[in-house]
Amino acid sequence: KENLPSHILMGLVGPTNDPSVVLNHRQNDSERLGDQVAVTEKELIEQALFKNNYSRTNTAKTLGISRVTLYNKMKKYGMNTKK
Repeated sequence: KENLPSHILMGLVGPTNDPSVVLNHRQNDSERLGDQVAVTEKELIEQALFKNNYSRTNTAKTLGISRVTLYNKMKKYGMNTKK
């Protein structure tokens, strides 16, 4: 039992399931994870901006990223990038 792949141990593959169902299940999970990561990242940026009085330089330092990376992430999430 220890040597079985995790998708079999989790019961995702059985008499009525096939590997394509498992693949679709995994893709849907990763899409949801990606969405959650984006939401969390945007919230962290918003909080850091607020705590740093909207100073992008200080916000970037707080987050441990460059100003350019901060700007690109703000643009990606539709946040105001103008001073």
